[in-house]
Amino acid sequence: MPRAARPNGQSLVEFVLVLPVVLLILLIAIDVGRVYYGWVNLQNAARIGANYAALHPTAWGSSPNAGDQATYVQQINADATGINCVLPSALPTPSFLPGGSTSLGQAQVTLTCQFNVIAPRLLGVATLQLGATAFFPIRSGTLPIPSPTATPVPTPTPVPTPTPTAMCTVPNLLGTPVDGAASAWTTAGFAPLNLSISLGTGNYIIQTENPAGHDATSQNCATFSLTVGP
Repeated sequence: MPRAARPNGQSLVEFVLVLPVVLLILLIAIDVGRVYYGWVNLQNAARIGANYAALHPTAWGSSPNAGDQATYVQQINADATGINCVLPSALPTPSFLPGGSTSLGQAQVTLTCQFNVIAPRLLGVATLQLGATAFFPIRSGTLPIPSPTATPVPTPTPVPTPTPTAMCTVPNLLGTPVDGAASAWTTAGFAPLNLSISLGTGNYIIQTENPAGHDATSQNCATFSLTVGP
């Protein structure tokens, strides 16, 4: 073999030896990019679900709204289309937690999905599980505070004494923010679930009360209800 052909043959052998390593690095780089892209989109889908749940907290309450629940699922699935990550067939329902930036609490949505990698044999895994959690403040709706535990009824005596109706003074909520109205209502002694807040944007100022004209009047603490709005 001529001497001039030897360097070319040597280069070909080196190329064949290095090619698998280069391909492996390339596949890993592609998979890392796809996983990151899928995680970012999963985070966005969780935020969309949490935002919708925060706007419709009563859809999962004591009187469920199947239409709102279906829209919640549809919005998450629509945003997760094309991220190469398989969501569970039954999406988890949102959780409603106390705290957050408003007295109404916050909605939490946690999503997981199975991500299929390109080269499972080379990487040693076939799938990766991605997860994302998002929180959004509940900005409107009925106060999500559990009803107080009922006081046990005492054993009747031979001559039972009628229990007087507990009366509370209705606070003036006009001109106060939503958070302040909720706090004043419960501080006055009224049942938290009997204050209904009409839809509005953010922590708006209370402008309307229904029934009107009950400020500073004495009402039944357990049964008197009030609706306020912007």
